[in-house]
Amino acid sequence: MGDEHLHSQESGANNQSTDHVEESKKIRLRVTQIRERPDRMSPIVAYFSSSYDPLEVDPETGERVHETPEVTVYTHRDEPKKKFQVVVRPPGANVYFKGTSYSRETAVEPNTAYSIGVVNREAKTIRIFPIAANKIIRLDPYVIGQETEEEAEASGSGPQDTSTSSIVARNIPPYDASATTPSKAYPLDKIMDEEERKCLQDIYLLLEQETVAAAITSAYPVFVRNRLHKLRNIEVDSERQMLCAVSSLLTHLVKFKDMDSTVGLHSANGHEFPEIIRQKCFTLFKDPFLRTSEITVDKTNLLISYVLVLCLHVDNFKTDPEDIAKDLRMSAIDLRKHLVSLGCKLSWEKSTLVATLPTPLEFSEVKSNRRRRRRRRRRRRRTKIHKRLRIRRTKIHKK
Repeated sequence: MGDEHLHSQESGANNQSTDHVEESKKIRLRVTQIRERPDRMSPIVAYFSSSYDPLEVDPETGERVHETPEVTVYTHRDEPKKKFQVVVRPPGANVYFKGTSYSRETAVEPNTAYSIGVVNREAKTIRIFPIAANKIIRLDPYVIGQETEEEAEASGSGPQDTSTSSIVARNIPPYDASATTPSKAYPLDKIMDEEERKCLQDIYLLLEQETVAAAITSAYPVFVRNRLHKLRNIEVDSERQMLCAVSSLLTHLVKFKDMDSTVGLHSANGHEFPEIIRQKCFTLFKDPFLRTSEITVDKTNLLISYVLVLCLHVDNFKTDPEDIAKDLRMSAIDLRKHLVSLGCKLSWEKSTLVATLPTPLEFSEVKSNRRRRRRRRRRRRRTKIHKRLRIRRTKIHKK
């Protein structure tokens, strides 16, 4: 299996008194390096891109919040070690999670080999296993009974043994599809925590001043500047403070996107990010598997979804997307697609296009994508039939 050697691990324990330090305890551990075998698949490491935590514990009762999910691995017929899918099904939920070894960041050729160590304290051993295909799988949320065009195309070119057509991936912020109110459909506490909220008070403090015109000429996006008067007029202080924090986070996300754009780079120059927000942006929107600093298309779409959800909260879930389209440097048509993917309904009020968020969430673009998928299947069938007819005619002529 592998080479074995002894390894010493030192751990120290400090008393409350700084003058006295206990003698370090030494533990002798036997380390076994497990090599990859051709007849077996190595362990798979996966992480959730959403807030779902299967090991979450209720702090009051100390009991598990979620039941143990069902985990299934589907492999490709011809390349079982390189092409596989991990599907996690929480019991009783209408949302599944899936990750693949041949899409998203895992499709990038790895520059580093990964391993995982398993410690057995009783036996005093450490076993180090290689990770399957040196991939760390990202598990994205999927909705039962819906399928996007992207997923349909991927399933057409992906492994034939990994059919999960009833599950859909959505590259959007954490959401509750069964929520009865828009604010609960995309809850703010899942987007920013209390510590982040405390460092997003710049707009709130700015509104306390008598005049803000000189300070906001270029520091904030057009969307935020157009709504400062609305924020100032909110009577409930806690609500005003929350929406100011939302607008501040929106500003940082727009500037973070500009940092990756040649067109918007001048706007992001000199912008100061609170360290906790900077780290949040890199964690959410930077691909750890890439050496370049560029934001991938997939991560850019996720960033745009976060910005649009924040816009919906500021506008009480009825927003005119024209100004945020300018801030994101996108066409109105492309932005509409993102809004629809979030579950928004688009309608015209006089001469203004308005996006609203009805609940429970419905992702209405699925139907058109299914129709397009059916048309593609019909075209493929017709193409195969025509090829067979041409082959038969050729054989007849040769005879």
